[in-house]
Amino acid sequence: MAGHEGVASQDPSPEVPLWSTGPAADTYGSHSLFHPLSKSRLMESFNDVIRGNVLTLVDFYATWCGPCKAMHPILEQVKGVLGDRIRIIKLNVDTHGATAAQYNVQAVPTLMLFRNGELLYRTSGAMSKADLLSLLEPFVQ
Repeated sequence: MAGHEGVASQDPSPEVPLWSTGPAADTYGSHSLFHPLSKSRLMESFNDVIRGNVLTLVDFYATWCGPCKAMHPILEQVKGVLGDRIRIIKLNVDTHGATAAQYNVQAVPTLMLFRNGELLYRTSGAMSKADLLSLLEPFVQ
């Protein structure tokens, strides 16, 4: 697979899965946001995304985490309900520890909601679809 600089939705690498808000994909899959070879490029890309005007939910997770696995179908359902009004990104804390540390992630899953670079909400732990939609409602345009 060809690598990309910056945000990629058409031909991404498999490093960090996300739900894309672009026309190519609107479901969870093996899409990637970041180029896997450059950590400095990783941060620039992550910062570009959270600074965008699209509401962005970041799920800091770990593959070994049971509650994180339980959140996966809930996040899929939430994306299905909200569609292009939200971008959902999954960021593996074991693979991207520096980014997790920068945001002081000490438990997984941790969900953070951003728009225009501003952290709007943060919570840790699994939650139901209804609770997550209720939490997101005031922020969705």
